Amino acid sequence: KVHEADACLVLANKYCQDPDAEDAANIMRVISIKNYSDDIRVIIQLMQYHNKAYLLNIPSWDWKQGDDVICLAELKLGFIAQSCLAPGFSTMMANLFAMRSFKTRCDRAFDTVYSSCEECGVWCISVSRYASVA
Repeated sequence: KVHEADACLVLANKYCQDPDAEDAANIMRVISIKNYSDDIRVIIQLMQYHNKAYLLNIPSWDWKQGDDVICLAELKLGFIAQSCLAPGFSTMMANLFAMRSFKTRCDRAFDTVYSSCEECGVWCISVSRYASVA
């Protein structure tokens, strides 16, 4: 089925005891996938930033073809850095991407406003071509 796929996602176990070993195992999976089908787009999730360098040694790894890396540590630190520039940014992003299906009881006015905004989310919609959205 790899030859029919648009991309292959390799996800990390974020609860692992040894992040470097998890990254090494996932990089080996990418090598196996690329050896089997070198033109498939691979998106890998890594735990540690410094392990990105190993992907450059894979001959068929090509950023231009859409191969990409999502580094959890880098993402986390990026959110913290953005929160320094825009206070509350990381909280807003966490609330947008967290799914909550329970109702919370709020006694204070602030809690009521906060919990009502928690119900918001990210949605993909199609916009008419006549809409003046750039």
